[in-house]
Amino acid sequence: GNFDVVLSFCDATNWLTLLATRGLGVPVVVSERSDPKHQSLGRTREFLRRHLYPKAYQVVCLSEDVAGTLQARTRCHTLVIPSAVEAPLQDELVRTGTTDIADTKAELDAEQRTQQLVAVGRLEHEKGFDRLIRCLADFPDDAPEWELTIHGEGSQRNSLESLARELKIESRVHFPGWTRPIWPAYQSADWFVLPSRYEGFPSALLEAMACFTAVLTVDAGGAVRDVIDHGRNGWLVANENAALRDGLHHCLTSPDLRRRLETHAAEVTERFGWSAMVDAYEACLQNACERQPRD
Repeated sequence: GNFDVVLSFCDATNWLTLLATRGLGVPVVVSERSDPKHQSLGRTREFLRRHLYPKAYQVVCLSEDVAGTLQARTRCHTLVIPSAVEAPLQDELVRTGTTDIADTKAELDAEQRTQQLVAVGRLEHEKGFDRLIRCLADFPDDAPEWELTIHGEGSQRNSLESLARELKIESRVHFPGWTRPIWPAYQSADWFVLPSRYEGFPSALLEAMACFTAVLTVDAGGAVRDVIDHGRNGWLVANENAALRDGLHHCLTSPDLRRRLETHAAEVTERFGWSAMVDAYEACLQNACERQPRD
């Protein structure tokens, strides 16, 4: 049948679609879901991406970082549309006791208490959970008490458990695997931590913020900088171990900072909600159909 525009997602599908539609005179919009700077497709596929992406009407990217990389490598026409964050419904937050949790934290802030840290993701090298564990083990003796729960599975699970044992903190580091629903874990945490060595689009970070959870993240590239307004809705530190350790210590000793970040965290759902993403895609496809000039 007749169609006005083609929309394709993900690298291999994208260049296959661009090949299949050559000569048809139909605009093609492709959506790149990874960061080519960190995830190579191999020589042949990178060649195809480099030569075919400029044929697309627009290449949708998750962040300005990815757009810059693709422009430099392929000279394609890029458009940044972040992914939508999956946020809990308001009644889910109420049902799991957001207000009660916040009140309990406030009451206990004046006391010496164990602070709960949560991290979420695949247990793989790029996610940086090994350096998070090392940073916590390197805390000074007078640091606040803490517990860390890392939700996820992956090839590094055994080595991470061994590392915690080696550093004698295994009783304070927990690996429950993938947890669904994840909202209660975010809500009951004092801090969500993103220690990734690099990120494309930090979905777990946005999910935590949607639950009014204070977040600390390293500047891992991708969309992290687009999400965090440092000191207002999250705490951003340099992408190095010493900065992560010092940032963690600062956050754990600053209950006023945590409360301030919690207050503004969920504002990200306005910028990264489903309606914003769908509207941006609809506008892009409409412009493609009308052959509007690209930015």
